[in-house]
Formats: sequence, C-alpha cells, structure tokens
Amino acid sequence: MSLVTLFLFQVAAFASTYRCTISKHSFTRMRVLTMTAPVGDLFAGQDEERNAQLQLLRRSFLAPTEQVQAPPPTAARSIGLYHDLPSTRWSFEILPHHRKVLNVFQPQYTLMFEKLLATPEPWLYAHVLLPGGVENLANPEYELRPGTKAPLHGTLMQIVAVKREVDSRLTLLVQGLARGYVTRSTQALPYARMDFVILPDDEQLVANARRVSHALEAQSSRALRRRLLCAASAAEEVHWRAYEHANTTLQLSLCQVETALAEPTARNERAAIDASLVSTMPDQQQELRRQRRQRQQQKREYDAVGAAEAADKEPCSEEEEEDDLFADAPAVLDALERALDTAADPAEPVEVEAEWALSVLEVQVWLELDHLLGTLARLRGAGNQAPVPTQLLGLLPPPPASGWPTDFALSGMSTQLRERFEGARSEGEGAAFGRAFDFVPVDLAHYPSRRRAQRLSWAVWAVIGGEGVRLQPLLEVQSTSDRLRLALRRMRDVRQSLEA
Repeated sequence: MSLVTLFLFQVAAFASTYRCTISKHSFTRMRVLTMTAPVGDLFAGQDEERNAQLQLLRRSFLAPTEQVQAPPPTAARSIGLYHDLPSTRWSFEILPHHRKVLNVFQPQYTLMFEKLLATPEPWLYAHVLLPGGVENLANPEYELRPGTKAPLHGTLMQIVAVKREVDSRLTLLVQGLARGYVTRSTQALPYARMDFVILPDDEQLVANARRVSHALEAQSSRALRRRLLCAASAAEEVHWRAYEHANTTLQLSLCQVETALAEPTARNERAAIDASLVSTMPDQQQELRRQRRQRQQQKREYDAVGAAEAADKEPCSEEEEEDDLFADAPAVLDALERALDTAADPAEPVEVEAEWALSVLEVQVWLELDHLLGTLARLRGAGNQAPVPTQLLGLLPPPPASGWPTDFALSGMSTQLRERFEGARSEGEGAAFGRAFDFVPVDLAHYPSRRRAQRLSWAVWAVIGGEGVRLQPLLEVQSTSDRLRLALRRMRDVRQSLEA
C-alpha cells in the first residue's frame, strides 16, 4: 500500500469518529440545516456518511486556528464598532428588520460565508450597496472610503439559517439588525472586509446622550462623551435584539418579535445601559491614554528635528484628543456631535415630548397606508381592503386621543388578529398561532414607543417599496422621523398617480 493511500485511509478513519451536528441559533433555537456535500466525486454526492465527513473536514480547514484566532471583543465592540467584519457588496439593499433569502454562488462569497459559518454564533457580517455589483469590487472609483462613488451606509446582518446545496451553492436566510457605517476598509478582494459601526437614529442618540450627561461630570472631555454615547446606544441595540429579531418562522420577509421577552427586556433595559457606561468608561480612558502615547512616540521617531522639543512637551489633554476610531467617518462624528448638542440644549424638548411628536408622525403613516390600500382595493374592484403583511399589522400603535377614524380598516384587522392571538396565548398556543398566521403583536405596554416607530420606519417599506425604488436613501437618512416622512411622501405619490 502506497503512502498516499495509507494517508487517505487514516484521514477517513479519523473523520468517521465524528458526525455533523445540527446547530441552533443562540437565542431563537432555530434549526440550521446542513445538506449534502457537492457532487463531482465517485458517489455523486449521495453518500451521506461521506458527506458528513467531508463537511467536518471542510469546517476544520476554514475555522481559524488558535494562532490566528480573532481576538475577543474589545472596548471597540462595546461601543458598537465591529473590527474587520466580512461584508457583502451587491447591487441591492437590505434594510434593518427585513429578511432576505440569498442564493450564494459566487466563489468569493461562498468562501466568505463558509469561513463565517465555521466560527461560533452569532454569524454577523455587513451588507453595503455596490452599484454595478461584484464587477466593481476592484474598481478604484468604488473603494470604501469618503469621496468615492461607494455608499458607506449599510446594514449589520445576521445569518438565520443555511442550506448547503449539492452543487456547492449556499441558500441563506439572513436578517438586517441595525443601520451602520463603514469607518475603514480592511480588505477589498476577494471579498470586502471593513470596520463597521452601528449608527442609530438621532432620536435614539439624543435619548442616550441625556443618560450620558447624567453619568458624567461637567468637565468630562468631548471624546469621552462620544465614546460613552456610542456605548449606551450599542447596549440598547443589543439589549433589544433578542426581542426584535426572533425566528418565529423561516417564511417571513420581516423579522418577528418574541412575546415572552418584552416585559423582562423592558425591565432590564436601564440596568443594561448603565452597566455599559460603567464598564466602558475606564476602558475608553485607558484607550485614549494609549493612543496619546502612541502618537507621541511616532512624533519622536519620525520628526527628528523636533524630537527633543516634543519630548519636553506636556501630554495633551483628553479635550485635545482626536477620536481616532471615527476620524475617517464624518457621518458618525456629525451624528454624535449633533446628539450631544441637542441633549445639552435647554430649549430642546425633553424625551417625553420628542416621543409624543414621533408618535403623531407614526399615526399619520398608518392613516396614509390605510388610505393607499383602500385606493388600491377600490381600483381593483375588490370588496375588501388590499392585503397587508400580518407581521406589519402587529406594529399598530394604540389609537390616538381622538380615536381611529371610523373607516380605518387596518384597526379592525389588527384588533381581530390581536384578540385571536391573546386567546391562543392564554391557552399556551401563542407561538403556534404566530407561526400559522405570521402575526405576533408588539407589547404596547413594554415595547418603547420610540423603538416601535423606528421599526415601522423600516418595516413599512416591505409594502410600499417594490421594483425600481431606491432604498439606499433610507439608510442614509439621519432620523426615524425623516424616514417616516419619506414613507409618507412615497405613499402619497403612489396614491396620487393611481387616482390620476
């Protein structure tokens, strides 16, 4: 027996002691499906045991070794910054709170996702629009940096389920978690990698800026305030993720909520944000000092003429520190500065008043959506209201002070579904009802109205979007209210064109 043959037998014997396992999503317990390995071998891909062995070997090669294992989450992750995150750049957008089925066949993206799936969950990556698609990956005009044609606003994504096809394709169900921004490109080919930071809406930033102001002394540096604002906003986003992105079913185009998590998530939100501030503050102060020492060392090394003079200078204060993490991300810096200024302005409305104004805009969107759907039903000659996704109806807010109009059809539809859901839940069948009808209403008592309006500003585009509608401006708009206004404008334009 040759050495090569002996080696192959040893590999097969080693692999046969293992079996592929079915993994579950960390907070949803959704099954991740693994299918047969690619064809092109002596068994035409039909030997299940051999496919399992090959799959195990593939994962062992793709998984990072101990020597190159990615470092554990650092202080950067605590402020919503994801270093060297793998990224898809395709010619379409994916919005937060939306789901999409991906047919991955390009070699570079098959490699990217296989490497990602070989790491522990959650499987996170970024999605950023690339006009022209993968053909422009190597085009300098679309490099991921300010000043090029490349959009820098994108979406933090999560893989929900994966199916491996026999022809090496990957069928992935993915969902958008949050809006974000590219702070730095770390790799262009064969696929993009980047530093990507969560970029919350202005309303969320202002609310957390007020929390930061209460936690800090008046003389605290601007750089530290920015870092803590990022930490508070990132903590809020992560804290609500399990509730807002539950995998009730794999058939939805919009993410669903997990009913049982609403009350405990709301009860523990403030503690989670306060804990993030406490844990982040010393880390960020240490990071600022490290950056200061590093820059001073570079000045001594590369500025020989002024080396002695630089050595004699007193260390610059934190007030003079430049926020290196966001130095090349003007959109992030502008959003943080705007939130801090707004929170410090005594003329600005307090959070309760701001949320009330947002709720008024939220009601207007629902009324306009009902009007648009009624117009479509009338033009089609249908006796009933035009269909609307039931998972969108679960976001209907409480009626305004004056009540819903008598002809507001969406209220009756939502009320009927909510009553049936509550009845099923009282009998222990709420989860089954949600899977059967794609309807799980948000908890109006515990789910913050600001987050409900923010979720609506993304979800409504599942109805009013469509082919040819550019979604990138929604990712670049700065606030929930502005995004809701874009939805209002879109619905009114469509309705007027239909009526004309």
